[in-house]
Amino acid sequence: MKITSDWHIHSRNSYDGACMTLADLVKEAEAQGILDYGVTDHLNTPYNLPDLYASRSEFDEVITSPRAHFSVEISVMSRWELEELERTGYAGNPVWGIREGGPEGAEPALGLPEEEIRALGIEYVVGGVHWPLYVPVEREAIIRDYHRQNMFLATHPLV
Repeated sequence: MKITSDWHIHSRNSYDGACMTLADLVKEAEAQGILDYGVTDHLNTPYNLPDLYASRSEFDEVITSPRAHFSVEISVMSRWELEELERTGYAGNPVWGIREGGPEGAEPALGLPEEEIRALGIEYVVGGVHWPLYVPVEREAIIRDYHRQNMFLATHPLV
């Protein structure tokens, strides 16, 4: 079976080290027989929004196919860390958010306001669980926390 779609592709505008320009992405998709695809650069916190706006701008300049879609992959954060980052003015470089010091069992949250989804013309949201939220580094605690985050994503209206 030939795969002709890919709904989870990162460009150079994603903080994860992807380096493909969207012009190269279009060429590579065509070369691989990918007909339908989505650009899903990462976003963890609002700190990453300028990267997402750069991606949208490049998408609008380069991509003309109605079979290409603009999207985002968003990581589960905690409400505590999003509020803490807002309170501190995003001191430092919080690309990954705040990875320690938060309250165990902190309420999961997504750092992408709905108004930004509309402004960016995001067509769909891929949700990801990429790290535990302030639980002990113990197998069962991490499994429970990943399950909790996945259930949050499974029921979130944006994902």
